[in-house]
Amino acid sequence: MPGSPGQYLKAVREGLQVEMREVQDASMIIASEEGKEDFYVSPARLTQIESDESVPSFYKLFSLCQIYGLDFSDVLSRYGIPSVEGNRANRRGLHITLQTATREARNAVRPGLILRFLHRLWGVWRRSTREAKPI
Repeated sequence: MPGSPGQYLKAVREGLQVEMREVQDASMIIASEEGKEDFYVSPARLTQIESDESVPSFYKLFSLCQIYGLDFSDVLSRYGIPSVEGNRANRRGLHITLQTATREARNAVRPGLILRFLHRLWGVWRRSTREAKPI
């Protein structure tokens, strides 16, 4: 598989023989169901993501994972976002992993609530890594 996250997503899309317009249409449905435009992925934005010109938001990445049938936490790790296990945030008592949250999101009645939780979890992790002092 290609090395960069964007190349990986492009290879998956092409392997599935899914056109950019089909991604656009599917993401429009997800955005409509979630009631949030942030889930929408335009062909221009997909091109930027696949060429690594920009990093997708959690919302857009969530849509792509749903459309391609990918594990959300695996794709996050390709962007350098590790699970919470083993980092400073976990030592502070945050014992949930992105994998667990992703599993819950798939089973939740309201996945939008879990996605907001994941976004908050990301903020906690990001703040904790900024505060961490090198050893």
